[in-house]
Amino acid sequence: MPNDTKVADSSLQPETCVARRHMRPAMFMTYAAMVAACKSKPGYEPGDPLIFWGQEHTLANLNNRNKHQESDAIDALKKAGWIVSLESEQGRFKKGQWTSKQYRVLEHDEYVATHGGCPPLRYDPLTGEKLIPGRLSKSLERTWILKMIGLVIPVTWVDAIAQGMLVFRWILR
Repeated sequence: MPNDTKVADSSLQPETCVARRHMRPAMFMTYAAMVAACKSKPGYEPGDPLIFWGQEHTLANLNNRNKHQESDAIDALKKAGWIVSLESEQGRFKKGQWTSKQYRVLEHDEYVATHGGCPPLRYDPLTGEKLIPGRLSKSLERTWILKMIGLVIPVTWVDAIAQGMLVFRWILR
């Protein structure tokens, strides 16, 4: 059968790292909308700093999600260092409404320069072999470890055991 041949498609292989590889899909959806909004402003020139001025409901409309999901994604992006708030506090207008917040949005090269390197590839680009050992979901890992040891221990201990097992598997490779 012609589909049985495994050939690496070089058009799908990233030649360089991109922002998407550093974050969860929900974070990237918000990040991509913020970047697009910044770059579509009149007068934007390539190389200009990306300043996002908007509200959560605007992002929610762009991404077809609720504003609580956008709020969570913004918090995660701030914590990871992809966006930086340009204001210490959000202000209010006279009638009690919130003003829009301003964020400095970092592009991939800026982020890597300030926060370190890129994540390793999960699969070999040529052979498709897995390079990084996979993990179960947290809840399955916890259940499996608790069954294996036969004790009831705090979740933080179970997570530490799971992390240690992952490191041990990596060393034994």
